[in-house]
Amino acid sequence: MARWGLIDVLPVSWQGPSLDPANPGVATEVLEITHHGFTD
Repeated sequence: MARWGLIDVLPVSWQGPSLDPANPGVATEVLEITHHGFTD
């Protein structure tokens, strides 16, 4: 597990899962963000 402190975080894009009952796979999401640096 990791933790980062970020400054001024904004979402850039999001991709959600396609929820298909015929597909037994794990639903995953992708969130792309932008930021202006790390905190101390």
